[in-house]
Amino acid sequence: VGVSLVASILLFGSLIAHEVMHSVVAQASGIPVHSITLFIFGGVSQISKEPEKPGDEVRIALAGPLTSLVCGGIFFGIWFLTKNAPTMIHDVILWLAETNVILAVFNLIPGFPLDGGRVLRGILWRQKRNMRDATKVAASIGRGVGYIFIIGGIFLIFYGVVFQGFWIAFIGWFLENAAAGSYRQVALTDMLQGH
Repeated sequence: VGVSLVASILLFGSLIAHEVMHSVVAQASGIPVHSITLFIFGGVSQISKEPEKPGDEVRIALAGPLTSLVCGGIFFGIWFLTKNAPTMIHDVILWLAETNVILAVFNLIPGFPLDGGRVLRGILWRQKRNMRDATKVAASIGRGVGYIFIIGGIFLIFYGVVFQGFWIAFIGWFLENAAAGSYRQVALTDMLQGH
């Protein structure tokens, strides 16, 4: 029980570090951060406005996954240095290392509103010189990623991997809704600008 509690606290700390770095880079770019909300898939930094420059968008988006990779690297280092530790502790450290790397990789999927989708939006924004158009493309890709997860999850359910299939399909549904909602919000803000 004690090892599980420590593992949960360290994972929670890793998620906080991921979101705090988004916030630190956002504030360094002149964007106030109101709060950080953690939920089942990670967290969200509640920033007061969208970035004004594509470069800021990319830097803010990359800060979280890079932090997760650093956390994963630290845990891998600890795992390597503690080979003589009890098996349970050694396995938990490896799990924390792998989970942080998976978190980084998952967040770098190029589907808005994931961090990778925000990086993609920043790149498209720089090329198109239009944030709304860039958001539309990145959100469409995000919705596509969501549908791929849903289809993959349903496929797994039919092949008897029910829990994992349901979970993947649920993540896909969440991503598809978040992508659609994010684009609607940007489009509405753009439409109301100046009014």
